[in-house]
Amino acid sequence: MKDNSQLSELLKWRKNHAEFIQEFIFYEDRMSYEEIHKKILIKQEHQIIVSNVKNPSNFHIQLFENIDSINKLMDDLEKIYYGIGSDYYNMGEEYVQVGKICVALFEKGEDWHRCRIIGVDMKHKMVQVEYIDYGGDAWMPINSLKFLLKDFSELPPQAIDACCSRVRPRPDHLWRKDIINYMLNRFVNKKLVAKVSGIRDRSVSLELFDKTLVESNGRPAGTMINLNQRFVVDGYADFYDEESDKKKTNTELKLLQIFKKFIQ
Repeated sequence: MKDNSQLSELLKWRKNHAEFIQEFIFYEDRMSYEEIHKKILIKQEHQIIVSNVKNPSNFHIQLFENIDSINKLMDDLEKIYYGIGSDYYNMGEEYVQVGKICVALFEKGEDWHRCRIIGVDMKHKMVQVEYIDYGGDAWMPINSLKFLLKDFSELPPQAIDACCSRVRPRPDHLWRKDIINYMLNRFVNKKLVAKVSGIRDRSVSLELFDKTLVESNGRPAGTMINLNQRFVVDGYADFYDEESDKKKTNTELKLLQIFKKFIQ
């Protein structure tokens, strides 16, 4: 039979556990992308970091002004979920549902990330999550998920769905592997300037610029290179009018070639 002190500790643990689970169940609606989307649409131009790339029509960005907050969040997640007693936060199968917020390891790394469940396969005990601060998604075992502490819900999701404005692949409407590799090598984790054009298919439509740090190819340091235009000049994409979904005329494309030497 347990003595009074053991019973008191058990009741305290049960109370804290119940409160912890209740907080998890009821605060998902706080983790909305709405706030960060409003923030990027307020101004026409932002400094951004590209955090995840699939192709020029599907990538994720973070606002550079929020990088310190994101880095602190990642450090704090590591301390808690790699710390002593982290098994306490393991998420039971009964709480695994589409839309729930959780914590999971990054697919190709050892960092803990905030995630949202977007798919569940109970037959194979697998779950699909999207990484709400960096973008991208992955399948993983259900038993690898952990609850997200309420303290880590204060910062809104930081990954913003984005696409390059006024460009699309040519000629078969599929992005070539070399342009995807180019973006992965040259864009990811690099500070760029983004001008907001609007919203397309729930993504923020952007014109991207890379600021040269040193003199190169006759361009003085500080020159802003229009990356959307470079995709077209290098033969990866076509320009098109986002309003009417029509390609620019051959005359306009020929005029663009005049500037080729300045953006190569």
